Amino acid sequence: MCHETMKNFKYQSIWQKGVKDKDMLKWGCACMHSRIRSMEFVVKVGTKKKAANENLTEKLAGKIIQKELKKQIGIRVNCVKQGHGNSNTGNCAKTFFRESEKSANILGINTDIIADLGDLLNDLNSTKKCVSPTEYLKKAHGLFDRLVQHCVEYGDLSPTIHRVIHHGHLYLQRAQELGIPLGCFSESALEMRNKDRRISRLRFSRKTSRLNNINDIYNYLTYTSDPYLNSLKFDSN
Repeated sequence: MCHETMKNFKYQSIWQKGVKDKDMLKWGCACMHSRIRSMEFVVKVGTKKKAANENLTEKLAGKIIQKELKKQIGIRVNCVKQGHGNSNTGNCAKTFFRESEKSANILGINTDIIADLGDLLNDLNSTKKCVSPTEYLKKAHGLFDRLVQHCVEYGDLSPTIHRVIHHGHLYLQRAQELGIPLGCFSESALEMRNKDRRISRLRFSRKTSRLNNINDIYNYLTYTSDPYLNSLKFDSN
């Protein structure tokens, strides 16, 4: 949006940079994936910090952190899943930020950084109310100062962190103008339908031809997402 590079994300002058491409606002900020990528950034910083302080390789430090997160919080982070990417999911990221104190102790990072970042992400993903862009911007300024003080020495701020901190209030302002909470534009609903699509392909579609298969999947997804039919289902229960 501001056409800046990662090397410039850590400077205070970034706040004075105007948005050069406001058309980007209409595409949304990928609220759900922002939470996942933010968790990955924090874990990466913690891994590098642990490796530097304890004279370990980053690979070994990462494995130690993985074990502690699994033991203390019950989440699997950065674990490869054969044929399915990795174990970093939205629920995993929610637990990570909800247990901010434990996560901070494991990673050796200031608790306020994880807690405040979690608060900003919750504001972006809120579906119940329109969060004030002004209040959001105040919290973002405080978080930016702490990140520059404690984390920048272990790597530049990621594009996702930059978008959440410096441009999150613009997305909230846009949603406020529309009168709809920003979380309602999240990609969560699309991701949840992936499971339904797999079920429809395996159980409720013909395998006689590709065309019949796709047509049956389309029809199944259409009527299962119909609000009127769903209301009849709930009334019968």
